Amino acid sequence: MHQLLGTNGIFTQSGSSWAASRALLRPSFDRAQVADLDRLEIFFERLRQRIEDDTSGCIELQNLLQKLTMDSSSDFLLGSPVGALASEESGSGVNVQNFTEAFDIAQTVIATRWVLSNLYWLYNPKYFQQACSVVHSQVQKYVNRALKLRSSAPTTTTTSPKKRYIFTEVLAETTQDPRIIQDQVLSVMLAGRDTTASLLSWTVLCLSRNPSVFQKLRAAISDTVGVDSSARIPTQAELRSITYLRWVLHEVLRLYPPLHANTRCPIKPTTLPFGGGPDGTAPIALRKGEKVVASFFGLHRRKDLYGTDADEFRPERWGEEKLRKIGWGWIPFNGGPRICLGQQMALTHASYFLTRLLQVYSVLEEEPGVKGLEVRYDTKITMYSGRGVRVRLG
Repeated sequence: MHQLLGTNGIFTQSGSSWAASRALLRPSFDRAQVADLDRLEIFFERLRQRIEDDTSGCIELQNLLQKLTMDSSSDFLLGSPVGALASEESGSGVNVQNFTEAFDIAQTVIATRWVLSNLYWLYNPKYFQQACSVVHSQVQKYVNRALKLRSSAPTTTTTSPKKRYIFTEVLAETTQDPRIIQDQVLSVMLAGRDTTASLLSWTVLCLSRNPSVFQKLRAAISDTVGVDSSARIPTQAELRSITYLRWVLHEVLRLYPPLHANTRCPIKPTTLPFGGGPDGTAPIALRKGEKVVASFFGLHRRKDLYGTDADEFRPERWGEEKLRKIGWGWIPFNGGPRICLGQQMALTHASYFLTRLLQVYSVLEEEPGVKGLEVRYDTKITMYSGRGVRVRLG
């Protein structure tokens, strides 16, 4: 990951440097900072226009949702969207096609290098290096702008009107090192864009395959913020109050966690309480630096935790007593000291965009040509649908 994300970002650090990065970033993900719903509405309207412009009858929504979250996350991080949802001339100062393609190319290569484990260095194609260079050069424009604004800002003690929160500009108040700002931005962009896009994509696919859940969720949204002609822009408090919306998102995160697996290495010899012996219930010894792969995908489908229907999409299970203390049995955002800082941001953005989508569209059906086909997985860093999300909206 270092070639894309650098060595100064939270995803490529450990120990004291990781702790310092986490302390640096934590204030940026305060609930008030990720709840600028007025900004999200701008990007939803652009998504809606792209959907309305499509005349094919069925639309591939996964790609559009990736563009949507690229714009919403870059707006939060950089101060303006890269223009992924806009036309060719976005006016953002970024070569949109090169940036988004380079970002995706780099992630694909990183996923392959992850599989190669300690032999990752054997796979270092030239196009990967070029893709990383494109991403860095585009982000550097915003970093330099933030540092320039910081250096030219007048020193004043008077109270100024509240300005919009921009991640790079706030980081520039803490550090003037352009590499640190760039690396942190790329780490957060990787998580912010893909986690939310994956969650939204799988949710739309699940709803298109489960019409009764779609209708129940739309009814819950209607009761709170209206639909069709009676729809109104939801507030964050209203989004949090839609219990069935939370259940649906929790169930999608259970079955299709964006980060489907992760690795950890002990910094000294240790033991794990389970994993050894013929049945896996005995302790197991680990050497220093030995890699442990944790499958969140597998964990979330354990029948001893979720029942015999663990492989089924059933949001109502989250209202049952059994799951009230599921704890470490559900960790789509990791847990403990390394729990994802952007959890609230991802859930807020996904809740908003999904609610607005269901306020506008009363029909959500899977394309007949792929209806009922077995789910395929596109497992790069983040897990997407291998068949895309082809649906009809009306």
